[in-house]
Amino acid sequence: MTEGPSTDKSRRVGKAPANELTTDVVYEVAKVSNTDPIDLPPLYNAIDIDALNALVADSCESTLKSITFQYDGYTVTVTGNGDITVSSTA
Repeated sequence: MTEGPSTDKSRRVGKAPANELTTDVVYEVAKVSNTDPIDLPPLYNAIDIDALNALVADSCESTLKSITFQYDGYTVTVTGNGDITVSSTA
């Protein structure tokens, strides 16, 4: 018996360099949603990508621990050290 894709998936990945962070966010949402990354809406429609990259780049100087935002029906949390968690909003 084959199980269909779950609507309650979450995935945590390790630290990404700031210059790859936005790409990693899109790819992780694509993996969780079983979607081609090309078919996802632009990430900049959901969050200021420069600010997101700055969060990771400046994590040593910032007291901000994480940022959470909605993207294509998923809740994405990025920590100051670059960890990414994606979970369903349903």
